[in-house]
Order: sequence, then C-alpha cells, then structure tokens
Amino acid sequence: MTYNDGGHLLSRFNSVLEETDYVSRGRLINALSLIAGFILWEMASNALGTVILAPPTDVLTRLFELIVSLELIDAMIGSLTALSVGYVIAVTLGTPLGFALAQSKYVRWAVNPYIDAIYTTPVIAYLPLVVVWFGLDFRARVFFVFIFCFFEILISVFDGVKTVQNDYMSVAKSFDAPWLFAQRKVILPAALPFIFSGYRLGIGRAVRGIIVAELFLRIVNIGNLLQAAGATFDTSQQIAVVIAVALMGIGLQRIVLGGSQIIAPWYYEQSGREA
Repeated sequence: MTYNDGGHLLSRFNSVLEETDYVSRGRLINALSLIAGFILWEMASNALGTVILAPPTDVLTRLFELIVSLELIDAMIGSLTALSVGYVIAVTLGTPLGFALAQSKYVRWAVNPYIDAIYTTPVIAYLPLVVVWFGLDFRARVFFVFIFCFFEILISVFDGVKTVQNDYMSVAKSFDAPWLFAQRKVILPAALPFIFSGYRLGIGRAVRGIIVAELFLRIVNIGNLLQAAGATFDTSQQIAVVIAVALMGIGLQRIVLGGSQIIAPWYYEQSGREA
C-alpha cells in the first residue's frame, strides 16, 4: 500500500465518521477498538506462548463451556447475592450520612476523623478483624463489599450536595422557601447526578470487594473458579472468568445508569450526555 492509498483510506474513514450521528460514531469506534484488541491479543499469545497468555479463541471456548456447565452461572449468582446486600447497605447508610455531612459542620467535625482514618487504611488490613467479627462466610463477604464501596458513595453524595447547596440554597432562601421544601425540591434534584455518579463508582468498587473477599476469605463462587484455574495454570479459564467479572461490572454500572436516567431524565436531556 502506498502513502497515497493510506491517506485515501484515512480520509474515507473520517468522512464516514462525519456522516454518522454521535451515538453511532461511538459504537463504530468501540467495535473497531475491540477488533484491534483481539488482533493484538492473538499476536501477543503467539509471541509469548499459550501457557503465559491463552489466545482469545481458547478463552471464548472456555467461557462458553463454563456457561453451559452452569459453573459460572452458579458462581456469579453466589457472588451477586453478597455483593447486592453489601451495596444496598452502603447506599442506605452512605446517602443520608453524606447529606448530613454536607448540611452540618458539626456533623463533619464529629465524623470526619473516623472517615479519614478508615478511608485511608488499606481494606486488606481489616482482614484479621473481619475474620474475628464475622467469620469467613456470607457476612464477612458482605462487610468487604460494604467497606469497599461505602466511602465512594458517601464522598460523592457529600460533594454533590455541598456543591449545589452553595449554588442554589441562597436562591431558595430569597424566595422564603422553607428548609425542608428547599431540600426536597431544590437541593435533592440538583444533587442527583452527583449522587448517581457515586452509586456508579460504588458498584464498581463493590465488584472489586466481592472478588477480594472470595479470594482472601473462604474461597467460593467466582473466587473459587479463579483459584482453581491458577492452581492448574489454566490461563484460558483465568482470563475467561476475569472477562465474565468485567462484563458483570459493566452490566451493573449500566443498571445504575439506567436508574439515574429514569429518576433524573432532565439531566441527560439538558446536557446531551450519552447513556
């Protein structure tokens, strides 16, 4: 291929992108990126060897086998159960506490030392205490999920409420709006995009938390599949399970995003944000 041919192809590709709408353009680039990634993956597997890096064909075959045998489905159901409980507890506690921190400096003064101390401590450092307090089973995994995602939710809610409160509360006061009315009709709707951003960050952290718990506590569910593959140097199963975890995380984030679009559709309509 000559330089002119390459330039012609590039200009043709740019013209195709310009003719498509924003969403279709993004999907096209996503698809091309995935194709390029698979090609590079196959080349790297051939260069390094299948023991070090299984090729994508082997990984997809192993992923299909795990799904058909229901091993992966059962493992994901078990992991999602503990993840859901821990995440719901984090949302239930983190949202009102974030509001309280944003509304009252006295609450911030009282609570901030504990938040800073716990948030800056590596989660794995709590492992011995978790074993003593909750054992090795379901409750311990729920706690790990909770501690992984709670602070992301708390800080996002606090930042969101604090930001919009500084912008809008003075306007509400100028109209003599009662405090509770201003919170429900002004502060909460304006803070919803920040709050749901925290929920999306939190669900990603929750996925990490459940995997850590299942690898470092009692090895069950997805952690068991990863551990078994690692013990036999089965890189195809290891990568297949990692892909399944990534897809699970993406799916959960899309669910949270869908919820935000239902509850605060005006934000996406006004900002023109992509789902």
